[in-house]
Amino acid sequence: MSQVTSKASFQKWPNLKVREHEREFLKKGERSMFSHKIHAKAPFETWVDFDIRALPDIKQLLALIEVENKNNATKRGILTRDAQRIDKPVYIGLSIPLCVREDLAMAVTSDLLPALVKEKDAPLYYTWNPKDFKINSPIASSLKIFEKAMKTQNPESLRIALLGIEQACNKHAEDFVVLQLIDGTDIALPKQMLLEFAKLNSATQAALKAKNPARLIELTDTLPADSFVKPFAHFNLAGIFNQKASFESAAKNYKIAISKQPTWPLAKELYEKNLQLLAENQEKTD
Repeated sequence: MSQVTSKASFQKWPNLKVREHEREFLKKGERSMFSHKIHAKAPFETWVDFDIRALPDIKQLLALIEVENKNNATKRGILTRDAQRIDKPVYIGLSIPLCVREDLAMAVTSDLLPALVKEKDAPLYYTWNPKDFKINSPIASSLKIFEKAMKTQNPESLRIALLGIEQACNKHAEDFVVLQLIDGTDIALPKQMLLEFAKLNSATQAALKAKNPARLIELTDTLPADSFVKPFAHFNLAGIFNQKASFESAAKNYKIAISKQPTWPLAKELYEKNLQLLAENQEKTD
C-alpha cells in the first residue's frame, strides 16, 4: 500500500485538532503504528473515529481477486472492474469507545468497565454490576437473583444463583446479551463476558470473606487467555495476596494484570509498592 494516512477525531471534542500521520509506502506484511496524543483530564468518555486511508497495489489486488473468485466469473468481473477504477487512497474507517478514569483507561464504554471498590480493612478490588435494568428475560432475571445473593453472601445461595446465570446463558441462542436499563438505554455484551463477570464477583467476595485466595486462583487459571475479565481477576487476586502479606505472589499477579492491560496506572502503582516491600523484606532477612 502507498499514501497511507491516519487521522483521529474525538466525538466529545469535535473541534479538537489532532496531528495527522502519513507513511508513503507500506510493504506486504509490514506494520506501522501511529500514535494520536491529546491532553485531557480524567475522567472522561468518548468515541474515537479513525480516518485511515491507503492506496492498494492494484496489480496485487487484481491477482487476489482472481485467486479468491476463480469459480465465480460474475463476482470476479465486478470486483475487477471496481479495482481498476481505484485511483486514490481508499477509506478504511474505524470507531472505538474510550473510557478514561484515574485508575484505568480502556477501549470500552463505561457500562462494561468494572467499578473500583474501596472498603475499610479490605484491599482495593474490582466488581462489575450493571445499572438498574429491566427484568424482561431469563438472563436478566437470573442476574437479578445473583445480585440479591451477593448481598446476603450465603455460599449456597450464591452457588445456585451463579448456576442460574450459567444455565440462562447456555439457553440463550445469541452470542450477545442485551440488558435494557431503566433509564431507556441498553447494555450489549457477550454472554460469556457476563458469566465471567458474575464468577469474578462471586470468587472475589468469597476470597475477601475467607481471606483465602483459592476461588480466585481457580478462576484466573480457568479463564481464557484473551478473556476481558482475566486482568481484573489477577488484580483482585493480588489484593488478597497482599492482605496475607504474600508480597511476591501479589507482585506476580499485578504484573500479569498490567501485561494484559498496559493502560492501568493503579495496577502499576500497586505493583511498584509490592516491589518496594519485597526489597525491604529482603534487606531485613539479609
